[in-house]
Amino acid sequence: MSKNSAMIDIETLDTLETAAVFQVGIIIFNEEHEVIDKKLYHVPQRELDRQLSEGRTMSLSTMLFHVDNPDSIKDSL
Repeated sequence: MSKNSAMIDIETLDTLETAAVFQVGIIIFNEEHEVIDKKLYHVPQRELDRQLSEGRTMSLSTMLFHVDNPDSIKDSL
């Protein structure tokens, strides 16, 4: 019986532990490292606004990284 594993990638708007989360990706793969399934969840703007209003943070340097590297998130999946 094959055993599957999962890897989760959380993209944030800061490098601090208080960072707002704007995207979550998950990949399910088997023992041979073959991808079984992958999903990408984009946090809705209203949820991002809520996170920020409750004290989650974002930094200019992290925002600029995502702007300058738009494929980095997509390619991680």
